Amino acid sequence: MRPLKTWILVADANRAWIAEHTKIGAGIHRLEDRTIVSNRTQDFRDGQGRSYKSYSSRRHKIEPKVHNDVVLTEHVDEIIQLLLTSLKKREFDRLIICVATQTLGIFRKRMPASLKEIVIAEMSKDLTHVPLNEIARYFEDVLAI
Repeated sequence: MRPLKTWILVADANRAWIAEHTKIGAGIHRLEDRTIVSNRTQDFRDGQGRSYKSYSSRRHKIEPKVHNDVVLTEHVDEIIQLLLTSLKKREFDRLIICVATQTLGIFRKRMPASLKEIVIAEMSKDLTHVPLNEIARYFEDVLAI
């Protein structure tokens, strides 16, 4: 019997990466070829520009060309597609989702049943900037690392 491979998805609105856990005592390691960085032109954290009306001195926000929800949904769909392709190839058996709060709701809505049934834990937390050697402590309740 082969050991269960658990993938840990760590994502926010801009990037996603996957770590893998294969057996007790082996820790977790990042899969460098499973990293997604959104290629959108705008950053959600930056404020929108302002424009003057030609007939007054009032300033109004300039609307973004692409609505943030649409761009975020595209990012989530790209992550889900990567997971589905890897699942079909049997590259992992279980999944832990650790996704930033603003992304988790969209992720839950868009995730197909084939992924939902292998999810063993969800965490609403942005760990994309946490070093890998510190991430293991967040999953001690779920995995025997």
